[in-house]
Amino acid sequence: MIGLLYKGYNYVKFSKKMPDLAIFISTRILEHMYYKPEALFMQIWNFVTSGKDNNSPLVDAEGSGNPNGNVIENGDVKADHSAQTNGDCDKQLNGDTPNGAEKVTAKGDDNISPKQIVEKYVYEIFEHGTKQQKVKALLQLSFHRSLHDEFLEAKELLNVSNVHELALSSDMQTQILYNRNLIQLGLCAFRHGKIFEAHCCLGEICSQNKHRELIAQGVSNLKNQEKTLEQERAEKRRLLSFHMHISIELIECVNNICAMLLEVPNLARHTYESKKDIISRQFRRFLDIYDKQIFNSPPENNKEIILLATKYLQKGNWKQCCEKIFSLSIWSKFNEREKVQNILQERIKQEAMRTYIFRYISIYDSFSVDQLCIMFDLSQNVVHSILSKMMINHEIPACWNESSSHILINKVNPTALQTVAIKLAENINEIMEQNELTLNMRNPKFMFMQERRTQMKDEKSNWSHKKGDGKYGKGYHQHKNMHYKKNYKEKSMPKVFA
Repeated sequence: MIGLLYKGYNYVKFSKKMPDLAIFISTRILEHMYYKPEALFMQIWNFVTSGKDNNSPLVDAEGSGNPNGNVIENGDVKADHSAQTNGDCDKQLNGDTPNGAEKVTAKGDDNISPKQIVEKYVYEIFEHGTKQQKVKALLQLSFHRSLHDEFLEAKELLNVSNVHELALSSDMQTQILYNRNLIQLGLCAFRHGKIFEAHCCLGEICSQNKHRELIAQGVSNLKNQEKTLEQERAEKRRLLSFHMHISIELIECVNNICAMLLEVPNLARHTYESKKDIISRQFRRFLDIYDKQIFNSPPENNKEIILLATKYLQKGNWKQCCEKIFSLSIWSKFNEREKVQNILQERIKQEAMRTYIFRYISIYDSFSVDQLCIMFDLSQNVVHSILSKMMINHEIPACWNESSSHILINKVNPTALQTVAIKLAENINEIMEQNELTLNMRNPKFMFMQERRTQMKDEKSNWSHKKGDGKYGKGYHQHKNMHYKKNYKEKSMPKVFA
């Protein structure tokens, strides 16, 4: 299929001079190639271009090359298309239209990277394509760069002005492509150790537990939602082929790992204010359900393994946490497994140290940098940097000593017992006020006073009185003055006696 598209693209662009049809074929080639990994991409591309004779220095741009170029091997037709090389395509992108009788130098595709091949077609669409084609080409280029671990470049492409609005206002296929971009960008950020960015991208799709249908890898099965037969058929037609799927297991695990690394220090910091500054409501709900269970059996799936690792991380036990995380079944899907695991292990150590400090800050008067380095297997510079950031961001009330080897804790925050006592006093105060209000409502006098106060507030806030519809409206003073004038005239008139 891709070989036919490639030959058709070269034919309509250079032989027939039909740029509109060439742009359409370019979009079809991108749709078949943008999501493929580098090794598979190059295998397919080399197979597509393997029938070209790259030994000829000069070829005819019209395609009138060697008449004996057509060869049949194992049922596959391989033709000689040396004129339709990437050198001619690059020349076309630069604005130099190849002439029919012009001789150009043939250039092979063997040394061209997948990035250059995708960019060649994308830039051509940017130059001659429609608005809809440009948006899809931009999203496909961003997806391809995220797939090849170019996080900053892919992020800049998605941050182009109005690309979000244009994607959401386009057809359903473009919206699905945009959602797939967010997923792939989040996975790319996770491979680079950017946990917060990864959670932002993945959480936007996975927060409502509809990620399967948002990326067209499943249909919605809601109980209260009724669908017609046409709607069900339309959803099934939108489903992507299996070879284009992104692993749902990988998406869910990466999202939960990122939420774990962000939520555990946040929970340790706000121990008695659990509803404050919630980062991931979905993960918080999973953790609450896990904590409320009377007996927790050994983990049976990836989500339970991550929740068990969360409990170890809450205690500051980073070794057991890493052991559970690395036992997940998703690591075979990473190309550079050891590199990603080393980055993740360093991040787990840092978050375990932050959690340990938040949890035991009310007990200790000081923390030693050397002791923290030994406990969490971190370098002294990393520990010093983390502690300084925590103090600058006002996360802990502490300061450095003169030698910068210890941090001294300022006992400003209330202890655990004091925090619980304050919370209990606030709850008792609210209950007393509610009881007094309920008791006073039984008194008719109090009820009348409350109704009167409510009525007065309504009269003051009533806009109709300001517009002149009430008693003291627009014509009140005018009628009052007329009444005074009439009485004055009657009093000043001389009396006539008969």
